[in-house]
Amino acid sequence: MKKKILITHPYLANYSIDFFNEIQKRNIYDLYVLTDIKSDHQLNQITDNKLLFEVEHIDISEVGPFVISHSLNKHITKISPDLIIYLANPRDIGQVFSLLRMKIKGVKTIAWGMFHRIGGPVLSSTIMFKFISKIADKTMTYSKIGKYYQIARNVDPQSVHVLGTAINEKKVLLERSKVSSEMVENFKKDNNLKDKKVLLQVVRLTAIKKPSFLIETIKNLSETRDDFVLILIGGGLLEEEIKEKVKQLNLEKYVQFIGPLYDEKKLSLWFSVADIFIMTTCIGLSAHHAMSYSLPIVTDNSQQNQASEFDILFDGLNCMLYDEGDKFSFVQKISQVLDDNDLYQLLSTNAHHTVTDIYTLENKVNNFFKIVDSLTIKNN
Repeated sequence: MKKKILITHPYLANYSIDFFNEIQKRNIYDLYVLTDIKSDHQLNQITDNKLLFEVEHIDISEVGPFVISHSLNKHITKISPDLIIYLANPRDIGQVFSLLRMKIKGVKTIAWGMFHRIGGPVLSSTIMFKFISKIADKTMTYSKIGKYYQIARNVDPQSVHVLGTAINEKKVLLERSKVSSEMVENFKKDNNLKDKKVLLQVVRLTAIKKPSFLIETIKNLSETRDDFVLILIGGGLLEEEIKEKVKQLNLEKYVQFIGPLYDEKKLSLWFSVADIFIMTTCIGLSAHHAMSYSLPIVTDNSQQNQASEFDILFDGLNCMLYDEGDKFSFVQKISQVLDDNDLYQLLSTNAHHTVTDIYTLENKVNNFFKIVDSLTIKNN
């Protein structure tokens, strides 16, 4: 009989579902996921996907600054897993108590998370991460940045493993292959993009992404050239504020708001007409998405504000990094990529190679099994 792995996850986005499905496809373990099926989070996309793994609903609520995963131990008792992988949210006190209980019972556990805080560390998160890491048998980070932070917290380096980041690049590449040059030309014509350099950003407009800084940069860019347009795909709390800023700076000619868009078929056209992908900071999985379309990326070199996906960026090879907080550096890097054809081709080729040969979903799943097997729960 196959052994069981239980993973706790607050909601299931497409990229998480793809990852968990690929784990189950290997048919080595039986995978169970505890998640808030009823979550109204826009990235809760469980209803639109075929699930190969078992899912059980768990209520997750917020009480002040804390998150509580309810009835964790009830579900754990029912499933009786051989290994539990907790999503290491330092605010989730329910998971912390459950993790401690499993430690006492001798159940193998892994704490999985970023293990670094975007914007810089705070004392409360640092203390909680250290506590979680002491209880869990292993910690699993998305990136090398997370591992460095764990080591700085005096966590045993041998107990910290890097999982990596990825999307299902094969699904994206399939949609990309369906977009013909004729479709691209017609799409450009229909959206007034003919003879324009297209800058693309796909992201929720939230403070952590610094969209206001981006619009100010576009203002500076417009003072040096007028052959471009910025396409903003995504909603978010700051959407109306950013639209108003565009009006105030008289940038309507240079900025188009598309709104939230998750359909890969529709997204494929926007990615296919784009020349470069730009992000102020905290780039996230959109880096993988853009590189799947061979798009060079321009983002900043922040050590505190970039997310785990910063691991896949290599300045001058598959992206250009501007100096954090420097709008003129941002403008210079954008123009450099747009105007230097040799550089553009280098970045484009390497971007595609990065996500089709190195940071792939298959390699992420391989890393997962190496980490799990390190706890010697593999079937005999």
